[in-house]
Amino acid sequence: MTDYNPFNEIDKRLQRIEGFLSKLNIPEKQVENPLSYVSIEDAAKIVNLPRTTIYKKIKDIPHYKHGRSLMFKPDELIKWVESYRVKPRSEIQDKVIENLQRVS
Repeated sequence: MTDYNPFNEIDKRLQRIEGFLSKLNIPEKQVENPLSYVSIEDAAKIVNLPRTTIYKKIKDIPHYKHGRSLMFKPDELIKWVESYRVKPRSEIQDKVIENLQRVS
């Protein structure tokens, strides 16, 4: 008499289900959670800088550390980049004129 193992049947059925699912080609739903964290690779893509530059500037970039892993929040990365905005000459001139008018 052969020993019946229910786990073999479960494994066969699971493989069939996975086979059917893989044929469906349904793209995974991409929902961006504002509280989600990204890896250094994704952070580099978000700010359009090489990973090596991220490592060099890590003390200036808002980040989180879990063990040896670095994690970043996309919205904080964007704010960090925006903090380096260089004002165009016309904006600076407008501000100077505005300040001069206040003094006069």
